[in-house]
Amino acid sequence: MQRNEWTTALVIAGILAVAAAVSFLLLGPEAPVVWGLVSGVLLALVVATMSYAKRPR
Repeated sequence: MQRNEWTTALVIAGILAVAAAVSFLLLGPEAPVVWGLVSGVLLALVVATMSYAKRPR
């Protein structure tokens, strides 16, 4: 894996985290959209970790 994939996954996680925070503030914790975005953040962080671990040394 390339370093570009690592940084791309982190950028996606950051964008989703900001969207989740804004959705949480606007819609409240009961909105399913908030928890969908939170799960997207966690998934993006898992992908980033996997691409970092598999990068050539």
